[in-house]
Amino acid sequence: MSDSRTRMREGCLVHGQISSPELPAAIDCTVWDISREGARLILPEGATIPDKIRISTPFSSIPRTAEVCWRAGAEAGIRLLDEGPSAEEALAEQIRVAEQNNAGLVKQLRDLQRRLEQAETRAGDAAPKLNQNSDSSNGSRRAKSDRVFTYVLDDDVRILITDDDPILREFARVHLTTPSASVEVAESAEDGLVRLGASRFDIALIDLEMPGIGGLEMIKRLRADPAHADLPVVVVTGRDDMRSIDLAFEAGATSFVTKPVNWRLMSYQLRYVLRAQRSYRARGIAPTELPLAG
Repeated sequence: MSDSRTRMREGCLVHGQISSPELPAAIDCTVWDISREGARLILPEGATIPDKIRISTPFSSIPRTAEVCWRAGAEAGIRLLDEGPSAEEALAEQIRVAEQNNAGLVKQLRDLQRRLEQAETRAGDAAPKLNQNSDSSNGSRRAKSDRVFTYVLDDDVRILITDDDPILREFARVHLTTPSASVEVAESAEDGLVRLGASRFDIALIDLEMPGIGGLEMIKRLRADPAHADLPVVVVTGRDDMRSIDLAFEAGATSFVTKPVNWRLMSYQLRYVLRAQRSYRARGIAPTELPLAG
């Protein structure tokens, strides 16, 4: 933790929660004067705590072990005994909490997607014939509104999404999965490389900014591996500056998409890249030499 961040926490009052095997239930408290060594606690009236506790605060997603150094009425001082979770553990916990908190949203999105597809199909089946006496412009507008939903990715394809954002991973599942296209997800570049080494995929979507080795290094390792040298790679990132774009294509990206993602447009772009890659593979051209999708 940097000194500047530590100073920001000193004198700050935040909610905390105390737990211990010796306590029948967790105790809510107020935590203040937080430092790397410990903190001061303000306990609820009549509350008592054992000499060794676990303390959770908004500054740590995983509870820390601490010992009580002093007590004075409703206050107590604690000293932290462990160094806290590693960056990998903290990240894993944050991802777990985010996925847990958004489980309801993900279910709603899937239900809405299915209902939308069913409604559009019914509308197309039940659409009345256009009135022959209507003017051409009205007829054109009605024809467009009665258009039946169709899947864009109609080829047999396996897609790997590598992104540390659980919401984007779930959006990708919902929007890119079709009767012929399957989607698998990885939450880090390291996880993505493991999945690519264990199974065959037709295309990979990779975020640039991820903990660990990151998206650029993942693309470089794929291009250095003969087994994945011709795998189409689409970079999906919130960065759209010139340097990021140049670095992505220099590393070996096939195409580049910025967030927020238009998933319908993404489907068409993936179909273009896949079909172009299959055509160019037969002619011995590397995926980094494919023409960019418009």
